[in-house]
Amino acid sequence: MNVFTFLVSAAISLAAVQSAVISHDAVVPFAQPTPTSVSQIAAVNFKPQLHITNGCHPYPAVDADGNTSGGLNPTGSSSAGCKGSGYGSQIYGRSTWYNGVWAIMYSWYFPKDSPLTGFGHRHDWEHIVVWLNNPTVTSPEILAVSTSAHSGYTVYYPPDSDYLDGNSAKIDYYSVLLINHAFRMTSDAGETQDLIMWDQLTDAAQTALEDTDFGDANVPFKDANFETKLANACLHPVIMHLRYIVPTALAALTFTQAAVISHDQVVPFSQPTPTTTIQEVAIKFKPQIYINNGCHPYPAVDEDGNTSGGLAPTGSESAGCKGSGYGSQIYGRAVEYEGVYAFMYSWYMPKDETLPGLGHRHDWEACVVWLDDITLDEPNIVALSASYHSTYLTYYPPDSDYLDSDSAKIEYSTSWVILDHSLSATSTTGETQDLIMWDQLTDAARTALEDTDFGDANVPFKEANFETKLANVYYA
Repeated sequence: MNVFTFLVSAAISLAAVQSAVISHDAVVPFAQPTPTSVSQIAAVNFKPQLHITNGCHPYPAVDADGNTSGGLNPTGSSSAGCKGSGYGSQIYGRSTWYNGVWAIMYSWYFPKDSPLTGFGHRHDWEHIVVWLNNPTVTSPEILAVSTSAHSGYTVYYPPDSDYLDGNSAKIDYYSVLLINHAFRMTSDAGETQDLIMWDQLTDAAQTALEDTDFGDANVPFKDANFETKLANACLHPVIMHLRYIVPTALAALTFTQAAVISHDQVVPFSQPTPTTTIQEVAIKFKPQIYINNGCHPYPAVDEDGNTSGGLAPTGSESAGCKGSGYGSQIYGRAVEYEGVYAFMYSWYMPKDETLPGLGHRHDWEACVVWLDDITLDEPNIVALSASYHSTYLTYYPPDSDYLDSDSAKIEYSTSWVILDHSLSATSTTGETQDLIMWDQLTDAARTALEDTDFGDANVPFKEANFETKLANVYYA
């Protein structure tokens, strides 16, 4: 063979193996291989499911020859042209040890990210990280799940049981108004795709994912991004590391230190038998709460000082918080104030969500029942105050429709779509909870309520807030 013939043959061979950008619905996914390593087995066992609230369904991004998806322009409806590939879809995985725990990143590709017609961009990559204690043990445990949300992450630490189907995290792909799509955990079941791990991809596919420009979307698991994404998605790596890598050293501490636990695992205090006049009167005038929308109240702290981790604002307003199996709680604190008696009653809700994705983790609300003289046989309600965003609604005196004998009827609701929940008086009968007064709490519980950071919500009856709240709410 002469040199010319050799060069021509080499050029033809090279052309035959060059990858190309092809139509998004022509990319053939990888079939899910039989796992052959511990990491691959764990990745299959913990493969998540994806629920599509709106927008494209996931598509394969690359085929065995390295051909990549050309994506779609953001035209038509949010799901126009991308309701599912005839070849089937794909989920991509990559895993490693990170700060002493096992991180499995799962990624999906969407041909476009279009929240509304004409808005958005071609291509979308979204991903989650499932954090495990150890993939080599018989039953690995999910420590946390991190979901990509625009330029950041929402971390579920630990994830609520409603967000898991066995070992499978339930993930929702959604967009609100003009905001691009993102991930969140959900209680809704979703679909699954064939999983292909990074080390199972062909060289051509790996190279294509490393080199292809997906515009405004970035491949999260390629070499240039993987470690950085894990660093951004990780919550309290040192805590997770210490808890699961050196359990022997921390065993004694684990049994004595309070922790943040799942909102539906907090056991409330039983209502104690009252031993003081204030405690007796607090029970007599205990209010009822009607839930118009949003979460039902939950206990915030148990006797050991373990506090609720709350819920991220995902799903419906009441998703994951329609009532604890252990029962609920109402917290009380009372004091003589300006010649009358102020009885503050407080409820804790795991989240304050107005629309899917809008709101925040944790909510504390309170009402104050003002009594004239607790030494009387029949004290009188002088006024009623209910927390309303950063202020209070005051009923002075309260209408008789707002009372059920000595019990004030309180409503928990949001009425202006994007406004957070608040309290108001109502004529509608509500539910009651076991009352625990501030002086009846264990030392561990009081300390936890004093010290725990509930984010955008504040414990109204703790030392730092109680007197200030009463000053703000005083009716005269």
